[in-house]
Amino acid sequence: MAATMDNIELHSLSKDSAYSLPSVPTPTSVPNPTSAPFTGISISPTPQKDAKSSIPSAISNFLNSIVGAGIIGIPFAIRHCGLFMGIILLTWVGYLTDCSVRMIVTLGRDLGVNDYERLAEKIYGPRGYNAICVFMIFLAFGAMVAYCIVVGDVVPELLGVTSSPAARPVSILLCSMFVMLPLSLLKDMSSLAKTSTLSCAADMVLVLIVMAFSPIGVFISHA
Repeated sequence: MAATMDNIELHSLSKDSAYSLPSVPTPTSVPNPTSAPFTGISISPTPQKDAKSSIPSAISNFLNSIVGAGIIGIPFAIRHCGLFMGIILLTWVGYLTDCSVRMIVTLGRDLGVNDYERLAEKIYGPRGYNAICVFMIFLAFGAMVAYCIVVGDVVPELLGVTSSPAARPVSILLCSMFVMLPLSLLKDMSSLAKTSTLSCAADMVLVLIVMAFSPIGVFISHA
């Protein structure tokens, strides 16, 4: 009789929603630890933005790379070619430079490549990439030698120490260690914008000095 009363009470409690027992959810699917091993937490690295220079900075770097140390030898070349032929050759070289630069820019835009070495690799493969790198090393080394020669000729004259035999090598060594080496260790060309602007301004001053103090009038008067 007691068992019957207990069954009736439990049956009435199950029907009443206020006193119904909470339902415990049963897991439907348990992942197998052997099927998908734990590989750790993957943290995506923070994307680094490429340094970009402004249009005036890019123009300064571009002009500095084209003009370079070659402007120092232009008066010597025109002296041996003559004024008329020197101007013709200078105009012809400028035209060829313009054509080559336009061709490189067009190819880079069409192929979606933004640097010179990768463009050579895209067209000629790994051999083209290595060849361009070697050529650029020799070009930079030649420009560095030309700048060192100019420093060795000009700095002792400006300081008035031409009588000392150590003035030339010491000036070249100091300029190489404290000017050229720090600039060569920069990883991004956009960091050279200010020095390129200063270099272009120095080239313009050099041209004006040559035009102002050239002995053309003396030669014409003695002709």
